Amino acid sequence: MTQIRNRSQYDKEYYIKKHATKQGRIKLMLDRIKTRAKKLDIPFNLTLDHLISIAPDKCPVFNTDFNWNTMNGTPVPTSPSLDKIDPEGGYVIGNVQWVSLLANAMKQNATPHQIKQFAEWALQQPRPLP
Repeated sequence: MTQIRNRSQYDKEYYIKKHATKQGRIKLMLDRIKTRAKKLDIPFNLTLDHLISIAPDKCPVFNTDFNWNTMNGTPVPTSPSLDKIDPEGGYVIGNVQWVSLLANAMKQNATPHQIKQFAEWALQQPRPLP
């Protein structure tokens, strides 16, 4: 009789393949985005191949490495996030880009003018001595 691998080891390997690799994470996100687009009745024509082809290793906003690993299931500021360039344009080829969760949250919750105002204010604040 052939020995069956330890179930917990198999589950861990499967989870790593599905969630802790760039391709696995993109596939998981694509499934969620497709469901969200259908629920909200917004345009959608993205493919796994397209999302992989446009996925950089670093956030284009902050130049920080993306954290594609979701082993603990909790997103972090450097987690990749799919941004709709034009929020009204839907999830379609040519209207999405990968940015960090932090960058996407900033973009979603502030206008460009507010982001500029914040940056100008932050740059004028006194900095603590090292």
